[in-house]
Amino acid sequence: MLALVILSLLLVLFLVAFYYFAGYFVNKCMPKIYLKQGDVMYIFLDDEYNRSATISSVTKSKIVIYDKLPLPLTYRGKFYAVGEDAADGGKFIYVSKHYHVIPCRIVERFRKRFGLPEDIDNLPETEAVEDVEAVSEGHDADGENEDSYADGQEEDVCGVAI
Repeated sequence: MLALVILSLLLVLFLVAFYYFAGYFVNKCMPKIYLKQGDVMYIFLDDEYNRSATISSVTKSKIVIYDKLPLPLTYRGKFYAVGEDAADGGKFIYVSKHYHVIPCRIVERFRKRFGLPEDIDNLPETEAVEDVEAVSEGHDADGENEDSYADGQEEDVCGVAI
């Protein structure tokens, strides 16, 4: 009977320890690949592949691609980054390899459940960052509007002529 009580206590202790350290162990098993300015990253929008792009610059809350398109950045993981768009609720996942999106989804669940810390070495802020707010509104850093074309073409969200 005493052995059963001790075994039960050990099982409870193990489960409590697993609850508190599960995110740490899962994060330790994942690859350590950091993204930085000039690297090609794969972008997934709402868990579907969107495009690959080269990182132009990085700020604390935005990743700029194509020198014009700022994307949200809310969390930097060990091998991935996540951004959530406040305007429409879209979820962006940024990875360096296409097949890392599957372990990214696993680690994201642990991050939300157990509160994994942000990895500040991934996507370091760039030194020469132009006025990202002006870029996101379609203006140059000088204040000129880039949305109007001389030939009257319209642009879609990514800046591609329609």
